[in-house]
Amino acid sequence: MGDVCVRVLSGVDAGQVVELQRALHVGRGLDQDLILADGAVSRRHIKIFRSGETVRLIDLGSGNGTRVNGAQVTESDLQIGDRIEIGQTVLVLESEASSEPEPELVPFELLAEESVAPSPLPLPKRALVVLGTLAAVAFLLIVYRLLWPPSQPLVMGGAELAFRQGVHQFNQENFAQALQSFRKAAALDPAVATFVDYVHASERENVANGLYKSAQNAKDGGRIEEGLAALDKVDKQSLFFLRATNLKRALVLELVKAKLNEAQTSLVGDPDTAKEDVAQVLALDPQNSQAQALRSKLTAPPKVVPPKKKTRFKRKIRKR
Repeated sequence: MGDVCVRVLSGVDAGQVVELQRALHVGRGLDQDLILADGAVSRRHIKIFRSGETVRLIDLGSGNGTRVNGAQVTESDLQIGDRIEIGQTVLVLESEASSEPEPELVPFELLAEESVAPSPLPLPKRALVVLGTLAAVAFLLIVYRLLWPPSQPLVMGGAELAFRQGVHQFNQENFAQALQSFRKAAALDPAVATFVDYVHASERENVANGLYKSAQNAKDGGRIEEGLAALDKVDKQSLFFLRATNLKRALVLELVKAKLNEAQTSLVGDPDTAKEDVAQVLALDPQNSQAQALRSKLTAPPKVVPPKKKTRFKRKIRKR
């Protein structure tokens, strides 16, 4: 099986296409590879991955389950063209190399000229054919309704539109605009818990984004301690937490370097200040060897120098 991709065939996010290069996590959660704005989809719904030449699907314990070609599954091998139903969204596995050119359309006039009119059936046989066709169509419709009952859309009108717009803004990290869109969707349809969840997530990310930018500005301005204080307030559930952790490490290194220089300068003239600087360095980096050496110097008892003994010189009297 060559290069394949997953296409959203129908649903709120119809038209999205994701290439299957590695494990593809699909769900409503913000940490998923393919994020679906479908309230009937779980936060972590399915995982699609390649195992050699085989493409497999695993349901990750979703609430509403997963269907492949109409059959309920928890795990399944996938083939090109298989349809995956999760919530109110339908996905399809496609081959990127299987795009065939569309056949040329023949004008109806030429087709009519080249075609040979079939000989008409006798009236009784024609009526039987029509009745048989209608019966077959009715039977197929009944089977289709039994296997795939019609489902009502999750949200309608302005609420759905505002929610889709908010998801797009959220993915672009425009959290202030996303917050307004989600609040609008929640106001239009307060019964949908998904809207409220995204309101809370946007509020958290908007605050975390502001703290992260403040820390960057403080770093650029040399206000290291101010930047560290801002980063300490970033929520651990935020998408910015990992970025904040990396920036915090860089700021700690700069602060340690600055405090060590200040301690070296104050070592002789102001040992109390040097002790405070060393203590702050060891609180940030307990294994810092340079700070440990300075602490040993500052805490070592002063050396007692014994007084020198006075030596008496006897005057030598020269004999004449």
